[in-house]
Amino acid sequence: MKKEIQSRTRNIFHKIHSEQLAVPSQMERTFRLTDFETIGFDKGYFNGKTCLEAGCGSFAPATYNMLRNGASFVYAIDLNESIFEHAPNMLKPYEGQYELRCGNVLDLDFPDNHFDFVISDGVLHCTGDVMRGVRELSRLVKPGGGIYLTMLGRGGLMEDFMNTLRSRYQEDLEFKDLIDSLNAEKFKDGFSWLQRSLQNNGHGGGDIISEEIFSELFDEDLVLTIKDRLQSPLYDRTSLSDLAQELTSCGFININRKVFYNHFPNIRRYLAPLYFDINHPFAKLLYGDGNLQIFAEKPFK
Repeated sequence: MKKEIQSRTRNIFHKIHSEQLAVPSQMERTFRLTDFETIGFDKGYFNGKTCLEAGCGSFAPATYNMLRNGASFVYAIDLNESIFEHAPNMLKPYEGQYELRCGNVLDLDFPDNHFDFVISDGVLHCTGDVMRGVRELSRLVKPGGGIYLTMLGRGGLMEDFMNTLRSRYQEDLEFKDLIDSLNAEKFKDGFSWLQRSLQNNGHGGGDIISEEIFSELFDEDLVLTIKDRLQSPLYDRTSLSDLAQELTSCGFININRKVFYNHFPNIRRYLAPLYFDINHPFAKLLYGDGNLQIFAEKPFK
């Protein structure tokens, strides 16, 4: 059952990733999430390193960024052959320096202590067994190497809200059809209807937000984010303390949380400060532990 859900999840995300090709802001942000200079890695950190992107998605963005920053060779792994549709085009400048493979991040066919650096960005919370994934990736890191994991933290009102909507998506066919067919044009049509209704009923304020501003706030980028959150059957949450404890038990030290400001073109721009200032009371209320972006090092024995 778990493998079936994982396969369905990969197919869902491949469709979303393919749609991102037509949305420059989504593509730009996808690659920026693993822009290691932005994250705060020292310049030259990847020079000469053999690396793994575990759960590379359809574009292998971390693979691209590691190679761009000097990695000698990168393995990019995901569940099925959909990774061969777009990733080779993205990685064309680095032919001969990477290998795409099909594999499951919970059970990878590499020996222990094999990589200088391992990254899994936004993947483990969709596997059904986050901590097993942490242990599997941890065993692959050489002494002296590093690991970078990102996943959703636990707690906050938004977790309850998203869980409710995800359950609704899976159980209510009408709601499912609404989400599956959602696009920016439907947002725009709905807004136009609201404006007409307000004006026709003598309700002032219908023209405070222009159609142009609304279209900017509710764009295709936002649509893809909504589909990402709701269409995936799994989005497990992990507490910061549990993740740090698991990494410690796997032998890692210097466990550090990375935070950087993300720029959004749509209404999420008003949430960006909460993603960045993770200890603000409003951030805690809405997002609990927030998005976990964790870097840790495995010491030399």
